[in-house]
Amino acid sequence: MLKHLVALICITISLVSTQQAYAFHATEAFGQLEYVRHTDLISVEKIKSSETEDWQAIDLEQANFGFDQAHYWFRVPITEVPPGKDTWLLRSNYPLLDQLDVYLYADEILKQEFHTGDILPFKQRPLQQRSFVFPLQLNPDQNHWLYIHVYTSSSVQLPLTLQSENQFWQNLATENSIAAAFYAVLLCMLIYNTVIYLIAREKSYLYYILYLASFIILLASIHGWSYQLLWPNSPLIHPTSVVFSIATTSLFGCLFGVYFLR
Repeated sequence: MLKHLVALICITISLVSTQQAYAFHATEAFGQLEYVRHTDLISVEKIKSSETEDWQAIDLEQANFGFDQAHYWFRVPITEVPPGKDTWLLRSNYPLLDQLDVYLYADEILKQEFHTGDILPFKQRPLQQRSFVFPLQLNPDQNHWLYIHVYTSSSVQLPLTLQSENQFWQNLATENSIAAAFYAVLLCMLIYNTVIYLIAREKSYLYYILYLASFIILLASIHGWSYQLLWPNSPLIHPTSVVFSIATTSLFGCLFGVYFLR
């Protein structure tokens, strides 16, 4: 059983590192990212037209502000648009944002806007993906600015990537294949230990099974898979599943450790 725990930790670390390796941080396409924090909700027109906003520069990889129930506005210019590519996919690979609004300006004219978040039904997303993906129409002959509004009860973070359609779907196929193998291993471990428990009737196996099931639900909720596949029409269940699975994972993990060590 300890071998299973070690294998589980190794698989989790491998999945995280692999996802980071396939993440495409398009620093060449984006200019300097800036943000401003507001306690009240204001419109994009007011944000854009106001000259008194205290915009603060931040690196693209450091846009993480912890738990803060304030309204964050981000703006970033798109500086590099290769010719011949008219559709690009903007991705925010953090599925736990309650409200995410994206506005694309081309030569000071609002060209596209999107409104999504995990408080809305899954079908309202621009692309039916576990993370937030927005198809952008970019013209190499125009100046583009992105204005992004984030409000959430979870951690405020904005991991942005910008990819061509071909590159996005290729990377997504690789990510989904790795995720499928990862969850398949977890489910096999769950089934295997369930069979062992039914044969041996050892209480430590029962706690381990409950811990493993809670851990699977926790990971699936954090990665956005549970919302996409299990309850896409129930946005209230999605944040609840994260909190509930954190509690049950901790509880059954402690019970298993105490019983097994005794």
